[in-house]
Amino acid sequence: MAQANAAQAQAHAATDTLITLRQQIYSQGVLAHNVIDVAIKSALRNVEFWQQQVAGEFALAVTSKRLPTPVILTPLNDSQVLDSAGRLSREIANTLSSAFDELNAVRQKIEGMSRLNERGLSYVDCPKEIRELSALLGHAKQTLQRCQTDLYAIPKDDPSTLRL
Repeated sequence: MAQANAAQAQAHAATDTLITLRQQIYSQGVLAHNVIDVAIKSALRNVEFWQQQVAGEFALAVTSKRLPTPVILTPLNDSQVLDSAGRLSREIANTLSSAFDELNAVRQKIEGMSRLNERGLSYVDCPKEIRELSALLGHAKQTLQRCQTDLYAIPKDDPSTLRL
């Protein structure tokens, strides 16, 4: 009788542990999904801001040293975002990583233009750079939107999609 009670207690404890683990996996999946979603939305807002800057009087801002600083395009927690993305989907993680790489290249280009201005970058030199920036920002935006679409295709409440 004591053995049966002990076995029943163990089975109950195992069931409780399993329920707790499932809840934790579910919570991690929802958290990962939300972290990625917020990061993509933030990056898209940053891209749209810089697209407006580039489409506006960017050349004048560069040559007159009035560029907004700091140049922020990617989320500050980008490594956490990529880690979360890797738990949900390798494809999303890889695509998001590519988008962040593109955005970092844009940031470096903008910062480089600011530094070049100190050495005499003229207004005439800007149109080519502006076209390149515009193309890079447009491509990064498309990549982020593709990530967003792929993310929304993953059910937020399905713990089976989470890689531990």
